[in-house]
Amino acid sequence: MGHASASGYLAAMALADIAPAEMRPAALVLNVFVASIALFKFYRAGPFSWQLFLPLGLAAIPAALIGGTLSLPNHIYKPVIG
Repeated sequence: MGHASASGYLAAMALADIAPAEMRPAALVLNVFVASIALFKFYRAGPFSWQLFLPLGLAAIPAALIGGTLSLPNHIYKPVIG
């Protein structure tokens, strides 16, 4: 799951002609949901390390915000996502 499924549902939304402005928040919510499930399952399995997770998680937040501000024209965006 994770980012592989993110590509799938972004592609499905692009093929369904959903506007990129609507896709972004939907993709964010779905990514947070899927990542939360994976984190919970991994934590329960035992090999989870807060020492490894915290720096990576804290670095990912600003990177995701920067990536979320990027905007492409529709004629480029749809073929790239699709």
